[in-house]
This record gives sequence, structure tokens and C-alpha cells, in this order.
Amino acid sequence: MFQEPGSNERGQAMLLSTIWLALAVALAVSVVWFGQRLGAAGHAQGVADAVALAGAVEGRDRAEGLAARNDALLIEYRVRGGVVSVVVVADGARAESTAMTGADGPSG
Repeated sequence: MFQEPGSNERGQAMLLSTIWLALAVALAVSVVWFGQRLGAAGHAQGVADAVALAGAVEGRDRAEGLAARNDALLIEYRVRGGVVSVVVVADGARAESTAMTGADGPSG
């Protein structure tokens, strides 16, 4: 409570302020990073959905082309029992999707 002549408690306040500022910056960086990951996951899922539908309607070549145009990589493409299943990677995020083929199946 009482300050002795010549003591410097301002140093403690500066240290605590610096620590709090560092924590606030770390929190802000974490929030931005998490937001970017969520955005990447959403983009990857959207691409996977579109690629699965394209594959179901027009075949694998069309699905690969659509993935490439969306800066994604089609890493798995399967057709089983009238269902096309795909796995894509876009913006560092992996996503899966399926789509039903028509009665005749995909054309490619």
C-alpha cells in the first residue's frame, strides 16, 4: 500500500500490461486462424458437393475438371449401386460427398 521512497512499482504494471497485450494478440490470431479454417472447410464441402453431382450426372472427367476449376484436388471417386462418392481437398481441407446417379448411371 505504502510506497517506499525510490521504489518503482510501475515496472510491475508494465509487465502485466505486456502479458495481457500478448494474450490478447494470441487470442486474436487464434480467432482469425479458426475462422480461416472454417471458411476452408466450407469451401471444400461446397466443392465436394458440386463435384459429386457433376460426377453423378456427367461422369468422372467432368468431376475432375470441376474440382480443378475450383482449385481442389479430387482424391477419390467411386460409383457403387447408383451412388457417386467423392473425396476432395481444397484450401488444405478435406471433404466428402455423395450424389445419386440417374437411372442409366453417369455417362463417363
